[in-house]
Amino acid sequence: MGTPHQGSSGVHLGELVLNVASIFVTTNNEILQHLERDSEWLQQQLGQYAPISRDFVTKFAYEILPTPIAFGRKLMIVPRPSAIVPGAADAESIAIPADHLNMVKFASREDGGYEKVSEHLFLLAEDAPEAISTRWIEQDKIKQANGKEKFSVPFSLSGVLEVQEFIGRKEELIRIKKAFQGGGSKRKVVLLHGLGGIGKTQLAVASMKEHRDNYSAIFWLNGKNEDLLRRSFAKMAKRLYTEYPSSALLRRAIDEKDANQVVAAIKQWLSIRGNSQWILVFDNVDNPKLPGISDPQAYEISSYFPEAHHGSILITTRSSNLKIGEVVSVKKLLDIQECIAILASTSGREGLDQAPDPCAIDLVKQLDGLPLALATAGAYLSQVSISLKNYLYYYRSSWLRLQQTTPDLLSYEDRALYTTWDLSFQHIQRQNKSAEKLLQLWAYFDNQDLWFELLAAGKEDGPEWFSTITSDELCFIEVTRLLCDHALIEPVNSSGGYSMHTCVHAWAVHVLNAEKEIPMARLALKCVGLSVPTKDIPQYWAIEQRLFPHASRCLEDIRHGVDMETPDNGNINRAIHRLGGLYADQDRMQEAEALFRRALEGYEKAWGPEHTSTLDTVNNLGVLYADQGKMPEAEAMYRRALEGYEKAWGPEHTSTLNTVNNL
Repeated sequence: MGTPHQGSSGVHLGELVLNVASIFVTTNNEILQHLERDSEWLQQQLGQYAPISRDFVTKFAYEILPTPIAFGRKLMIVPRPSAIVPGAADAESIAIPADHLNMVKFASREDGGYEKVSEHLFLLAEDAPEAISTRWIEQDKIKQANGKEKFSVPFSLSGVLEVQEFIGRKEELIRIKKAFQGGGSKRKVVLLHGLGGIGKTQLAVASMKEHRDNYSAIFWLNGKNEDLLRRSFAKMAKRLYTEYPSSALLRRAIDEKDANQVVAAIKQWLSIRGNSQWILVFDNVDNPKLPGISDPQAYEISSYFPEAHHGSILITTRSSNLKIGEVVSVKKLLDIQECIAILASTSGREGLDQAPDPCAIDLVKQLDGLPLALATAGAYLSQVSISLKNYLYYYRSSWLRLQQTTPDLLSYEDRALYTTWDLSFQHIQRQNKSAEKLLQLWAYFDNQDLWFELLAAGKEDGPEWFSTITSDELCFIEVTRLLCDHALIEPVNSSGGYSMHTCVHAWAVHVLNAEKEIPMARLALKCVGLSVPTKDIPQYWAIEQRLFPHASRCLEDIRHGVDMETPDNGNINRAIHRLGGLYADQDRMQEAEALFRRALEGYEKAWGPEHTSTLDTVNNLGVLYADQGKMPEAEAMYRRALEGYEKAWGPEHTSTLNTVNNL
């Protein structure tokens, strides 16, 4: 507001300032000398302002009327050239219609000068919060940078398994970034949960590499078991001691090779005031100590957290019961193109992800978005000249043999697809035998949508473990919760059932049931067949559609010659008979006929040709032949059924009359 920053029109700055002073005080030569002496210094200050002027918004106001002085004279005290700093960035000049004395005095709000100045002040006020908060953020960054330098440890992923090219997972990366925003002044924990082989470790690696500059130190710890975790702490201690050799506590712990001292020393270092920009990654914490679980190999992961409530912690786990911090569920990849890109990257087959290849699409659909399965397929394809079509054929027909001859994957902890879930299975074996058996039984069902009532339909004369889990729904839930905890299955909220990833199902078929378990196959057949509803059940067709994938799995076993004969074949024959009706309703007549004939053979063998259950199957075969237009075959079946019904029930029985009607 009328500040004389420099001289103008040949007037020296000191003389100009003297003019300002003369308005208010009586001047003399001594004041003039001081102004002359200091004017050079003032000019230097002005030179220092220009380079930093872009950090501010500056408004330069100047008078446009001369100011009355002694002896009736008038003088332009601070003209425009003096009031404005030349070369200042983000600056604007404001002309005030007043003299120097009155340029900040206004008669009313309607005064032109007041309106002009207040308008500029309002604009500055509107922009101020954002400008000031930006400065605070910058200052925080400077403070954090200073803290990071003080406790800095070079970034390293030595010993961490990582893929050559990370693909996809953009949404998960954004969620992890948001969860850790705000620095480490308060403890922040993020937990990545998902199925083994789903890519949790690789997601964690990608996140750390992307945001490495946000942390003073990143430490990677193998949490597969407590012994490996302590070894990771020992390696971490050596890294820290290399950077901070003055730490007597670290040196003593390393020299004495005491694991407890090493952990305590590191926790103490992480708890130092101001050392809050670190992050710990606990990888593969798949067997945490949880309430109600007595596994001797489980351990308490939180006991390895530092005492100070600051810093950041990232955990990867298969256990859904480990509830620490914000949980990010890592699901299968849904984008077909991302799956093909992983296959192309790991197989080295150029152009695979450029043009849509029907065989590539079929293969990635079969592998169902599981990164480990895609990488396994790529590793095999990189070493052989086999086509994608043939690989898919061998995957379906010779799964275990194909997996066993696939090269080990150096970028995955378990190295191979067919062993990756073995550890989870061992934990389940130790905790609940019924859960172990259910996992094996699932191989004889379809992988999708297994529900309580489906299993309960076959509980009669079932093994003891099966009777236990089907005694009521709560017992069933207890077992499925354990399988969900290890991410081997997941709930399907829309149907109330549970599903299993196709690759896990293939493992259950070829590894858990390397030798075909005939009793398991019979049990699955009973469950599915006896669940087929009669036509009087409301919306029976919806239940049939839900059952059909499981029926197809059972039919596959029947076709492959699995011996379904039992000492008491009643329920088995009834199940096969009902499956015939299910296939008939789906207009799959060839399969329906084969099933009815199989049931007929069973009934005749078990109860004889005149038994009413035998006759029911004969009658249904007649219906099937009639629907197909095979009238002679239909008539023969109906006449046989009629003769048997008349003998068993008499001519007036409804079953007899229904057959008469069919004829």
